[in-house]
Amino acid sequence: MATKPRLDYRDGTLLAETPRFRHVVPGTAVTGIIECRMADPINHGEEPFHIVTTADEIVVAGPFVDGALGAVEALSRQRPGIRRGHRLVRNIPYRFREPGFLRLRLFPIAGLVVAPRAALSAFEFASEDKP
Repeated sequence: MATKPRLDYRDGTLLAETPRFRHVVPGTAVTGIIECRMADPINHGEEPFHIVTTADEIVVAGPFVDGALGAVEALSRQRPGIRRGHRLVRNIPYRFREPGFLRLRLFPIAGLVVAPRAALSAFEFASEDKP
């Protein structure tokens, strides 16, 4: 397993690895990609993060997860028909935050988390970000 959280996309498969788990998502199972930005970038940062959805689960890939942006871009290139969306987020639920000092999750910065799709409703989406 990885020593740091890492997201990769290779051979048609999305691979999420942390020191605690290893999770594989077939690229054909992906139903959507949501690019998220914080509604209050001054206090919460401007870095975007992504939520990859399947019929049953979500993979949250924070802005500081190694390989995350490249993995999402590679998935998008290989499967251009995947539905994409843009959302503004008011707050990131505690369990989806990146662990910091002493493994505390004090700051609303997304980490690398795999959860059931129903957990998507825990995010405080402010609105759709229309480019």
